[in-house]
Amino acid sequence: MPLVLLLVVHHVVVNAFDLKVEYLWIACAIVPLVFRFIFYWTTGSGAGAAFGYAIALGIIAVVGLDVSQTLNSGDPLMPQNRFEWRDNIQFLAAISSSYLVGHALARCAPCAPGDCVKADAADGSPTASPTNAAATAKARGCKSP
Repeated sequence: MPLVLLLVVHHVVVNAFDLKVEYLWIACAIVPLVFRFIFYWTTGSGAGAAFGYAIALGIIAVVGLDVSQTLNSGDPLMPQNRFEWRDNIQFLAAISSSYLVGHALARCAPCAPGDCVKADAADGSPTASPTNAAATAKARGCKSP
């Protein structure tokens, strides 16, 4: 979903309205961060999965942005000079790091539901029951998940 939204924002900002690239940079920082924050709260997946998703999202998004620009302008698909390579690498780094920041913020958020579910699984219960999640949240000082 963040990939689709990034491609739509790119098309609107760069191809359709020819706005400043700063708007695209802002979207590349906010969209992955918000989606990872929400994804962590709904699934509670770990840092290794977040790192893998971040790299994959960054690579696929940059390729998608390049394809979109190529189809719109007729420019070659591969970067032609150092500036274009650097621009692609910076977008990849921005998207990937934003995704990882979203993960870190979600982990640091107090009483994240993903933490309660992971704590239940660590106790040996095969599934997280509402009772176990409530007990874990209470033990952590949270109100309730």
